[in-house]
Amino acid sequence: MVIATVFLLCGRSKQSFAGDGSELLEEATSAFSLLDFEGSLAKLDQAQKTEGNTPQDLVRLYSLRAKCLISLSREDDALRAFTAALSIDPAFRLSPDASPRFAEPFQKLLDQGVAALKVDVSLPDEVVVGEPVLVTLQATTDPAGIGDNLRLRYRRGQKKYSSLKVHLVLGKRSRFYLPPSIWKTEGLQAIEWFCEIRDRYGGLLARKGDAEHPLQIAVKLKPIVAAVLPPRLPPISQPEVKKPLPPPAWYEHWWVWAIVGTVAVATGTTAGILATSGDAPDHRTFSIDIQ
Repeated sequence: MVIATVFLLCGRSKQSFAGDGSELLEEATSAFSLLDFEGSLAKLDQAQKTEGNTPQDLVRLYSLRAKCLISLSREDDALRAFTAALSIDPAFRLSPDASPRFAEPFQKLLDQGVAALKVDVSLPDEVVVGEPVLVTLQATTDPAGIGDNLRLRYRRGQKKYSSLKVHLVLGKRSRFYLPPSIWKTEGLQAIEWFCEIRDRYGGLLARKGDAEHPLQIAVKLKPIVAAVLPPRLPPISQPEVKKPLPPPAWYEHWWVWAIVGTVAVATGTTAGILATSGDAPDHRTFSIDIQ
């Protein structure tokens, strides 16, 4: 019971501390109207350190700080405060009835131009299930040096948003991957995300998307690639092997006919007839008739 009571009291004190920012701003405004510039700056310091400051709260805080500093003849510090206000909201302007003491340095700053606070955050438009999700970010402009960290919030399905906090260094590029816990949800639900740029006290300076309107990364299955077989090669033609011719029969030799011719000349005949039988080619019988 005692421990629970302590936790409840701590929670209440934290909530009340978080909700005091707007009240402190009102007190700082009242002190400024009473020409208590030092007292107003003290209230503004307390207000900046409270949790839950919105961009509008911070623009109001920096602009009032600039007026207090000008009233205390601290023009350089005042210009830095005006620069911070314009970097958060480039459309911010002083009221038309503002004293020339404040309006002139502010207008000079407008003529010079103040770049808006900007952090480039890049995530893929789609990702394959199970593959890592690469996040790239870089703080490109921060003329007043008020950006301290970027908080990336993401989820898949209807779960609560997870959060990653990355410290910002102007001009430095950071690359990291979302942890693999995002794949615990089955199906092809998109990955939802948004990011916030905050100061060192947790005040919100700028955001990209929000919890109600997050950006999305489409999730798709890994494509199935069919196996590609190598093309069939045409059969290799074998050279035709010619069978050796059988040796000539004995009666086909030249010397057989030479003998026949000699006999014919010797007997005075004019013709020779070779008669062969129908025996197999390797064994033939014949007779020679000499006329």
